[in-house]
Amino acid sequence: MELEINAFQTRADIIIAKSLCEGFGLAVTGAGYHGKPRIVSRVGGLVAQVANGDGKHFAALVGGKPVFSREASIRMTGDWIVKLLNSPKLRTTMGSKAKQHVIKNFLPHRHLADYLRLFLELRGLKTAATLRTFSSSISRFDEPGPAT
Repeated sequence: MELEINAFQTRADIIIAKSLCEGFGLAVTGAGYHGKPRIVSRVGGLVAQVANGDGKHFAALVGGKPVFSREASIRMTGDWIVKLLNSPKLRTTMGSKAKQHVIKNFLPHRHLADYLRLFLELRGLKTAATLRTFSSSISRFDEPGPAT
């Protein structure tokens, strides 16, 4: 199943996640990692998947209760589909920002760095130099591997 999802996300131009409720939304993370623009419902964990701390969104957020009616949500989704299909540049920009957001926030080495920071702070050690060394040693995980 994982192989099929990877294939679909790799070949898709746009990923749409129109959930009524959602926890984390791993499929949306995968789509972001593949550099795909995403159209998602404004529900649950999907919002965290597509927004950073300063409120900038890296995907089209549509619908969501109680702000939008079902008809308005469907219309907004359709409008975004047309907009993205007609604008390769917008698709590329949104996809690139999505990938950067996923790499920065959701890959395991980011969490490992958070734990390292916590442990160092608990021990009373300075974290900046240690984290810089750690970050540079794992930065290779952010780079795409060789094409197969």
